Amino acid sequence: MHSKMSSSKFVGLPRELVVSKTKGFMTADGVLEFLTFLIKTEVIFMLYGVLAVISAIIAVVSFLYYQRSADNRILFVAAIIFLLLTLGFGAMFLAGRVNKTEDIHITE
Repeated sequence: MHSKMSSSKFVGLPRELVVSKTKGFMTADGVLEFLTFLIKTEVIFMLYGVLAVISAIIAVVSFLYYQRSADNRILFVAAIIFLLLTLGFGAMFLAGRVNKTEDIHITE
């Protein structure tokens, strides 16, 4: 017998993520398993890359508008904040990409 959870829409998702009609909401264990699922499938690292690119675009646009304005320092502060966010998200993105190979011990 196939249940509704084994349909093609839910392939690969942990069972707790499928919200039942009786419970209505995900449990704390389901949320934790969902985050674990995202990390294992590297979706979260791709999200960091997308956020880094978006932050970089906002930083550049803020700085360009600051240069064109007479004396609008809030745009300069926004450019610095988004530059720092770009560096942070970029570092998290690259940390998920670097050193993915397993080390082979010399005795193997």
